[in-house]
Amino acid sequence: MHLISVLYDKWDGLVLVLAGIYALLLAAKVLPIKFGHPEFSEKWHKKYGWLLRIGGFMAILAGMSSLLVAYYS
Repeated sequence: MHLISVLYDKWDGLVLVLAGIYALLLAAKVLPIKFGHPEFSEKWHKKYGWLLRIGGFMAILAGMSSLLVAYYS
């Protein structure tokens, strides 16, 4: 199978990879988290930033494994 057809057939893996990249960008503060008050955003990031890092990394791994299984099956 070609890579393009795998990406077309398996959107779930591609969406997981993109969601993981987005979560990692939020965790690294490359993209801002806006909740109104800047102090609330900082508190939220200190409390849940680690969860974004772990969840983003796990989402990327799950998406890549889904794409690899789709490619080789």
